[in-house]
Amino acid sequence: MEEIFYFTKNEVNASQIKEICLENGLYYVEILGLDIHVKVYTKLGNEFGEYFKWYDVTNANDIDYLEENLVILEEYQPKVKIMISFHVRNFPLVIRLLKAVMDKYEGWAGCDDVWEKKYYADDIYEMNCFKPKNI
Repeated sequence: MEEIFYFTKNEVNASQIKEICLENGLYYVEILGLDIHVKVYTKLGNEFGEYFKWYDVTNANDIDYLEENLVILEEYQPKVKIMISFHVRNFPLVIRLLKAVMDKYEGWAGCDDVWEKKYYADDIYEMNCFKPKNI
């Protein structure tokens, strides 16, 4: 599994992400947990039964950010931090949904560990850190 991190200064919760997934044609979306910000599993409905996960990591203490990324976060001061974990072949769908979330809630995304390049809604399709070779 690969990861993308998404940060926004706006409040985004699991129900809102689920709504965007449903609006984009994904019919099996589960919210797991009891908090407002929870894990969201989106099942793709393909023959492999794959899924990807949206984790709210706003208050997580077990994310090992690189020091230069901590500086970026300190400067930006996001209200919400989300880690999206996915299989690389699902990258196009992840980006499509992330764009829909960013269109509504703004913010930016970064590839896994290195955030020297920030991707916004207007350039998220240029993110190429995980593109499978057959796309």
